[in-house]
Amino acid sequence: MNPDDKLEILVNNLKPILPTADYLQPWLTKLIADPESVVIVAIEKPLSAKPHVGIAWLSRKERLQMRKALTAIRKSREEKGESQTTEIPCH
Repeated sequence: MNPDDKLEILVNNLKPILPTADYLQPWLTKLIADPESVVIVAIEKPLSAKPHVGIAWLSRKERLQMRKALTAIRKSREEKGESQTTEIPCH
């Protein structure tokens, strides 16, 4: 199966399960109450029959721990000449 076919399957599988702003309201309420926190939406198992979409709220302290881990990942990628986590991936 070529990458374009896989992408089409993923997009079609995600359409009915991606969270709407209304669905995210409880997490967004926590974010507003603590603007130093973060809300994360993650997509896992993209080509399974039903990909998993996870949602998490992280406190300020947890956000800083995550930022530290992402900084280490970015540094490692930079040393390897790989694309960064903040770059839009190309085919």
